[in-house]
Amino acid sequence: KESSEKDMQNEINNLRTEMEDVNALALLIEDSLRKERKKTEELQAMNEHLEEKVLERVEKAHRMKKQSRASQLSMQENIDLLQLRLDVCEEERVSMQEDMK
Repeated sequence: KESSEKDMQNEINNLRTEMEDVNALALLIEDSLRKERKKTEELQAMNEHLEEKVLERVEKAHRMKKQSRASQLSMQENIDLLQLRLDVCEEERVSMQEDMK
C-alpha cells in the first residue's frame, strides 16, 4: 500500500513537471507568435509606405509627362507663329522688290 501511494505521488509529481514544461513551452510559443505578428505588422507598414512612395512617383511621372507634352505643344505653337511671321516677311520682301522694279 505504501509503495502504491509512493507510485501515485511520483506519477502526480511527473504530471506536474510535464504540465510545467507544457506551460513553459506554451509561453515560448505565444511569445514567438507575438514577435512574428509584430514583424508581420512592421513589414505590412513598410509595404504600405513603399506602395505610397511608388504611387507618388507614378503620379509625379504622369504630371511631368503632361507638363512636357504641354511644353512641347507650346513650343510647336511658337515655332508655327515664327514660321508664319517669316512667311509674311518673305511675302513683304518679294512685294517690295516688285514695287522697286
